[in-house]
Amino acid sequence: MSFWKSVVQRLDGSESRSASFLDLILLASLQPHQDDNAALDQIAFVHQTTPEIADYPWEEICSRRAVLEQSDRDLEEILTEIGQTLKKAEHKQLGLTLVTKMLIANDREVSIDFLDLVADELHASKAARSDLLTPWSQVNNGLQQFRRCTFNRPETLLRESLFSAIAHAETDIELSLLIAKLIAVRYVIQSIDEDLEISSLGELVDLPSGDFRVDALLTGPKQNYICRFLAEHEALHSSEIDLIPELIEVLDENSVTVIAYTNHISAKDKFELAQLNEPRLHLIQVSS
Repeated sequence: MSFWKSVVQRLDGSESRSASFLDLILLASLQPHQDDNAALDQIAFVHQTTPEIADYPWEEICSRRAVLEQSDRDLEEILTEIGQTLKKAEHKQLGLTLVTKMLIANDREVSIDFLDLVADELHASKAARSDLLTPWSQVNNGLQQFRRCTFNRPETLLRESLFSAIAHAETDIELSLLIAKLIAVRYVIQSIDEDLEISSLGELVDLPSGDFRVDALLTGPKQNYICRFLAEHEALHSSEIDLIPELIEVLDENSVTVIAYTNHISAKDKFELAQLNEPRLHLIQVSS
């Protein structure tokens, strides 16, 4: 970040607003009756889809969440400070919108109460909160989360081809994730080496702790690439990440594992993959 840009950010309060938006998201993730893994996953999704907080590294997000979780300050006090930062109507509206994206609690009443509390502390107008509060008295109104491909889920793998899976996809989301694999093959070959050949699609690799679905095996004269493709807003299954070290262990020295993601990767996935510290694990970004 340039000196001038940092000065402008301090003058216009954008840094404080970004911190306030992040704290709202984290506070929402700490509400009762939420599965912690699901909450972290949702934080990663909102982080990926919200430019105002996209610059925060995952380590800082987790550290900041831990501080809030252990704080003995009253929730209302924290929200009042946030409200003093988010003064404009557009900032209040974004804050409320981010909270609705985070509230994935099984207990709908807890979600409604928290969202209403935030709206009160932000002094949001009735117009600003009405469209957000009303859906919570009904069904889950289009809440967005990461998508995960059933075809790749280690716990439920079937010995079927990619084309068979496409033909029998049970949902439109699953179908879109499967078709994205075929599109990604071309982009990855263009990114790495146009002389690579597609040796297989959707094969299973038997590992000591389970099976791993390889979306594509690309072979070349000097190196082979074992690929897992992630479509837009798709994340890895946690069990896939656990199996990757075993996958790399069984590969010959001329082979590397590639995670090719479309446009963006989950900050949570990126951090957990980096923690594996595997030199033969490569992340490649491709454009949709």
